[in-house]
Amino acid sequence: VLAILLGVGSVGLLEEGGVRGICGVGVIVQHRPHADGPSDIVLWGETRARILSQELVTGSYFSAQVQPLREAPGTGAPEALAQLRRDLLVLLRERLEARFPGRSGDLLSDVLKQSPGLGALADFAAATLLGDPGERQAILEILDVQARADRVRGILDRSVLEVCGP
Repeated sequence: VLAILLGVGSVGLLEEGGVRGICGVGVIVQHRPHADGPSDIVLWGETRARILSQELVTGSYFSAQVQPLREAPGTGAPEALAQLRRDLLVLLRERLEARFPGRSGDLLSDVLKQSPGLGALADFAAATLLGDPGERQAILEILDVQARADRVRGILDRSVLEVCGP
């Protein structure tokens, strides 16, 4: 089943002017329906897309015509990109353990089984650890993988400093 996550799935953002211009497209790997209609979903992202047109189907569900977008791999040297991935993994482990004590290893293991590249790892970190829907949307809209991972690393770095101090 393919699904499109329009914007960040936040009713607040939907009410403030409709769905954003960039969305995630992927496979629903988990869902939990609510009695009032909407569902919480976990989407394994496949690509990003630009929304060309949209139509409200029911409640907070939209139907959309989209154009897939290509990610840019970044311009850094391969060693720098590999280091960025390692840095992101360290921060991801720390923040997952703080947020999901005793379950972080399982969560990260499930993700790493997919052999995610730098972009997918940054997307997982953002989706799992960032609470601000606007911030998650801003990251979703960054097509340059290196810039996206750098931004997520910076946010996670700041959150570690806020919790643990310098």
